[in-house]
Amino acid sequence: MSYESEIGLRKAWPTSKSVETVEAMSGYARFAASYMKAATAIYSLDGCTYPTLIFAGPVMQMTGLATELTFKSMLRGAGSSEKTLRKYSHNIVGAFEQVSQLIDKSAFQRLVWANTKHLTTPTEVVERYVEPGSPSPHLSWRFFEGQLHILDEVYDKPYRSRYFQAGPVVLPEPYIILVGVKILLNAMSERLDIDLLPYSE
Repeated sequence: MSYESEIGLRKAWPTSKSVETVEAMSGYARFAASYMKAATAIYSLDGCTYPTLIFAGPVMQMTGLATELTFKSMLRGAGSSEKTLRKYSHNIVGAFEQVSQLIDKSAFQRLVWANTKHLTTPTEVVERYVEPGSPSPHLSWRFFEGQLHILDEVYDKPYRSRYFQAGPVVLPEPYIILVGVKILLNAMSERLDIDLLPYSE
C-alpha cells in the first residue's frame, strides 16, 4: 500500500526539496516519531491499566507533541516559514485545518477507520447514539478530527495535559490520533524517500 496515494497527498508537496527545507521537515517529523514512540510506550491497548494522572498527563502531552510536530512538518513542506509555524503554537486544530488542504481528507479518514476498526467503542459513547437515524457511534468515535478537538482542549491553552487544574476533563483516545499521525508520517516518508519513523516500531 502506498500511503501517499491512499491519502491523496498533493502532488505539489513538498514545494521545495532544498537542503534547508528537507532538513527542517525531517527534523520535525523525526521528533514527532520519537514522541509517538514515547506515547505508545507509556500507553498501550493490551489491557494494561495506568493511573489516571499518567494518562491525562504524559500520554496526552506526548500525543499532542507527536501530532503538532507532524502537522508542522507537513506545513513546512508546503512552504510555511518557521515564523508562520510558530504562530500556530500548540493549536493543533488550527494546524490541521491547513494540513487537510494538502490531502484528501475523506480518504485519510477512511484509512484511519480501517486501521482502528478493532477498537471497542466505549459504552458511554454508544449510549449517545440510541435515537433512530443517529450516526454510527463506532465511526463517530473514531473520527480523527473529533478526537483532535478533544485533545486540543487539554494540549493547547490552558495546557491541562501539563499543569494540574481541578475539575472534570474529557480526554481523547490517543490511539486513534496516533494512527492518523503515523499515516501522515508514512506518506511523507514515501514522498521524500527518507525514513522518518526510525523509532516507530
